[in-house]
Amino acid sequence: MRMALGYKDDPEFIPHVMRHTCVTRLAMNNTPELKMMLWLSHSTPAMVKRYAHLNINHLADAVTLLEGYLATAKC
Repeated sequence: MRMALGYKDDPEFIPHVMRHTCVTRLAMNNTPELKMMLWLSHSTPAMVKRYAHLNINHLADAVTLLEGYLATAKC
């Protein structure tokens, strides 16, 4: 795997980290939690949450959704 990805001599490359990257990217693309669990053989939703590393920038879509709702809400 290291050679195929071009990290043959990189001591910083740890294959296990790719699982974290995979779940994070799936979560960023709104993949349902159950699909992520099955894809990575996680037994609980807690494991999916442990592996997904989202930051504040990933909340921007939630703000957009709320702004859209407020714009169409009848007060």
